[in-house]
Amino acid sequence: MLEIKVHLNSPVEKILDFKCCHMLNQNLEILVRNRGEKTVRVSSACELVGPSGRLRLDCLFPPGGHVIPPGEIVAFYGSFPESLFDPYESVVFRDTEGGEHWASLRPEP
Repeated sequence: MLEIKVHLNSPVEKILDFKCCHMLNQNLEILVRNRGEKTVRVSSACELVGPSGRLRLDCLFPPGGHVIPPGEIVAFYGSFPESLFDPYESVVFRDTEGGEHWASLRPEP
């Protein structure tokens, strides 16, 4: 089972610029933690899901496939206007076994 946390307007741009990458306008951070007992493999793509359908985001950084052992976290970053997320309620990542891992885009009360 994957735990997914989406942080819009994250200060990640400053962190990435300081550490390595000089990537500008990065305002999205998605943390994906494996809470299960088996290794999970995901790509750097997800979908936003809402009443009007799904929107695929396949330009997250770092690109490619990612192996997430039990207890480990993978962080994905992107640059998207906050308004892009307004019509959507959930985010979903697919693993290589065909499983879907969902999380709410709305803050918990």
